[in-house]
Amino acid sequence: MLATECHSFNLSIIKIAIYEWTQLDVANQLTLTDQEILLDEQTIAATKRLLSDHREQLLSRLKISNLVFDDRLGNFAPNYLINPAPSDFAENSFDVVYSRAVLEHVPPDIIMALSRGYEHKLKRSGVFIHLIDNSDHFEHQDKSINRVNFLKYSKRQWWWATINPQNYQNRLRHSQYRALFNRLGYQVIGEDRFVCPKALASVPLLKMHDDFSGLCADDLATMESLFVMRPQRN
Repeated sequence: MLATECHSFNLSIIKIAIYEWTQLDVANQLTLTDQEILLDEQTIAATKRLLSDHREQLLSRLKISNLVFDDRLGNFAPNYLINPAPSDFAENSFDVVYSRAVLEHVPPDIIMALSRGYEHKLKRSGVFIHLIDNSDHFEHQDKSINRVNFLKYSKRQWWWATINPQNYQNRLRHSQYRALFNRLGYQVIGEDRFVCPKALASVPLLKMHDDFSGLCADDLATMESLFVMRPQRN
């Protein structure tokens, strides 16, 4: 499994992801990627503690014994790579390519290019799973603004606001991600989203930029998206 670096998603859609993983007999190798080094021994230890704290829930979902759980937890040692390219991996390498709160930081053309690059790295039974945070990330630190505040800016204004690459967000909405994946020709086998009530209430009060004027309020206020997809193969 390849994973890149949430939030509360509908349990039914999470079950789809769990089903895919268990059908694939659970990944025997986990490869994690980042653009810069974020993972160390402390974060791995914290991850193990978190998994252990949710032992009963995981045992039930994955249908494994305590013995198997302890063995997998004890042998947890991800292959950690910094900024790899798709060409670094052999074809049919992965059962799952997964991202969490990543795609919102990637320009749409790069999302498409990376998707094309990794689709042949998936096994034929493999899937893409993407969890996306659609909120204005500046709101995470500044609670005086709302979660859709960034939708009032023009492309040029937003470019200046996010000139630091660490702050970049593409501002795509849920329907636009779906359209992007449709253009790639992917079969969406699971999809869910969370429409934030507070964000929905903010939509009529915020002067949206014309770039977002054709989108419905639910789409604008969707703060979390989940897509489970399979590339079409000849």
